[in-house]
Amino acid sequence: MHITAQQVKQLRNLTGARIMECKRALIESQGEIDGAIARLRQKDLTRTEKLDKNELKEGFIESYVHLDKRIGVLLEINCQTDFVARCQPLRELAKNLVLQIAAFPVQYLSVEGIPPEVVEQQRGIERGRLDLAQKPESLRQQIVEGRLAKRLQELTLLEQSYLHDPKIAVKEVLARTSAAVGEKIQLKRFARFDLSQ
Repeated sequence: MHITAQQVKQLRNLTGARIMECKRALIESQGEIDGAIARLRQKDLTRTEKLDKNELKEGFIESYVHLDKRIGVLLEINCQTDFVARCQPLRELAKNLVLQIAAFPVQYLSVEGIPPEVVEQQRGIERGRLDLAQKPESLRQQIVEGRLAKRLQELTLLEQSYLHDPKIAVKEVLARTSAAVGEKIQLKRFARFDLSQ
């Protein structure tokens, strides 16, 4: 199958992947853009899994203070080398993430980081919803757990839709950036300050 330069360019614009990776993914997916995107995402995850074993000894703290000085954000990002800590893709990601945290407040970094008492509180709220009374008993627990999973994702930064591309989650952008820079990167912690609360 012949892959055109226009197809490669389109895929590169959509994913940010390297030109040769885009061409390979298009060949493997027989020219289908969606299939190529899926292949690139899978490769990014595979690369990231290999990098997970490496120690994170470097990093930086990114900050943002809103113009009215009433909202501020601090975000710690870790990586393996000081070279990557200074690289443009990681710095750009950090700037975008502090803006996202300022604009769309979340309380936790990941679902695993949510305290058990908060999970139980949210489960209780979902069990108490009035629309569950009309549902068959056999479905109620499944509905509660499905709603609970969705609510917990809403409370976390890594599961939140990325500000600059709402089709993907922050954790996927993190995986792509990690694959692009060739090192494991990790969001360690964040703090959001809001004087109106």
